[in-house]
Order: sequence, then structure tokens, then C-alpha cells
Amino acid sequence: MVIKATKTTPMGDLMSSDDKMVNKWTQARRLEFIDFRLSCDGKINRRDLVDFFGISIPQASLDLSRYHQLVQEAVPPRLNLAYDRHLKYYVRTSDFKPLYPQL
Repeated sequence: MVIKATKTTPMGDLMSSDDKMVNKWTQARRLEFIDFRLSCDGKINRRDLVDFFGISIPQASLDLSRYHQLVQEAVPPRLNLAYDRHLKYYVRTSDFKPLYPQL
């Protein structure tokens, strides 16, 4: 009996293309939610994402990091949020401009 080892990325080769599309769509909704909350409330934290979307805290952290990366890559680059250690929230900065236009 011969067992072949295959090299796969974590979940990358095990997920169907439909699953990957759903994941991208749901992450996009969470990124829009971050942008919306910063625009309307001026603050957001991981718990807001966890409670609204039912995701894990590590996933919420990844989404906030991804949002931060996107605003830095925007043209022109900006810093839409900063972490306030006292409040334990990400707060809107003075140069905030929404990434996603509000309808």
C-alpha cells in the first residue's frame, strides 16, 4: 500500500469555488459594515462585528486589519481609524473618508 502525501494550503484546496466566492462576499459585507459604523458612530470594535455577524473574535481582528490595509492602499492613502486603548475601540480619524459610498 502506497500513501502519497499532497501539499495543500490550509482549506485552500479543500474549499469549492462557490465557498470561496461566498467567503469573499461575506468579508466584503463586513468591511462595508466597518466603514459604515466608523462613518455613522465614529467607532467600532471586534465585539460589534462578532455580535452583528456571528463571527469569531480572530475573524473580526482579521477583518479590521484588512480594512486598515485597504484604506492605506486607497488613493490617496489615508488613516480612517486609530485604536484608542482607553476606550478599547477603533475610532474615526480626522481624515476619514468612506471606502464604500453610502446609498
